Amino acid sequence: MIVTEKDFDRLQSTSMLWAGTDWGSQSTRFDEGITFDWKIAYWFADRPSIILGKNFLNNLGFPFQETYDDAMDEYILLTNYLTPSWISEKVGA
Repeated sequence: MIVTEKDFDRLQSTSMLWAGTDWGSQSTRFDEGITFDWKIAYWFADRPSIILGKNFLNNLGFPFQETYDDAMDEYILLTNYLTPSWISEKVGA
């Protein structure tokens, strides 16, 4: 199955910077064992959406870590892959 960048953008409910922020202080809302050095987090509302998101990142060769956000009741993919909209925001600059 081919998931496009446009599909990936539409599958996620929100995205936020991850590294260099205060997410570590909220670690109890996530699964144990996650790390806070990934550039960005993408939230997905349901299992089918996160599966398609993982497929997209795998096809591009980008590593990721999956977790669950109890506060948002959503799945998260942590990665260093930045969508074009994030790149245009000059993330990390």
